[in-house]
Amino acid sequence: MPHHGTKSIRLLLKVSLAAALVRRRVSVIVATGGSVTAHAATKATAAIPIVFIAGPDPVADGLVQRLNRPGGNATGLAMMASELMPKRVELLLNLVPRFILK
Repeated sequence: MPHHGTKSIRLLLKVSLAAALVRRRVSVIVATGGSVTAHAATKATAAIPIVFIAGPDPVADGLVQRLNRPGGNATGLAMMASELMPKRVELLLNLVPRFILK
């Protein structure tokens, strides 16, 4: 029997679960286990919509083509997308009273 690391076993389980959901013909797959779970779901289907919660950059992870237009059947929430940092700073500067920043 081939040796599999713990990560490999977890990935195999996630891929198996995603495949089982596809066989059940669910309406949507919600992948809340990070990028690995989202990748397992996208490998399992190109037809069922997938909503994910992923790490810092779903574009760099290969989950979506762009943040504003994900493409494909996957979309979701990125926890710390670097592309959003300038907008976050802009919002902070607008929200925090000027005297605090001086």
